[in-house]
Amino acid sequence: MPIDPQTLTPDRIDQMSVYLQRKWYASDRIVVYKPYTGDESTIAEWSRVAADTIRNWKHPQIYLAIHDISQPGVAMKYTSRHKNILLPGVTDEGMQAIRDSTDNRQLFEARIALLVSGQFSGHITRTFAQIEAYNRIDEHGQFKIFIDENAALNWLSSFLT
Repeated sequence: MPIDPQTLTPDRIDQMSVYLQRKWYASDRIVVYKPYTGDESTIAEWSRVAADTIRNWKHPQIYLAIHDISQPGVAMKYTSRHKNILLPGVTDEGMQAIRDSTDNRQLFEARIALLVSGQFSGHITRTFAQIEAYNRIDEHGQFKIFIDENAALNWLSSFLT
């Protein structure tokens, strides 16, 4: 059930810090993380916030998220420091926190939309992410790369039940 483009306003926006925003759509069923800088402290904060969000996710609903790295400089800094940019937990530490909290659950399923810039850096990031997605074997997650937030939201909304 795609989201009506006329109603693409978030349910709420959490300003986690000066450099990190979390938005909620579809009655808190879709989460969007938007870092405004790619520095290590912002990425670490994003990772902690994502792990906490996943830990509190209403299971068995599929975790639906957009990782918006479209702000200038974010994608290049993030991809240069972190080998795998399709992680639901953003960093290896975030993934370990998720594993620790989801091991006792049945299956954790995720759909991650990676939102990149339409500029040259976004095309480079998109290429790296596509290679990563192609080489990734993950039966509990699907990933897709977008340059348009509405398209990403519509893709994720197709998983709403």
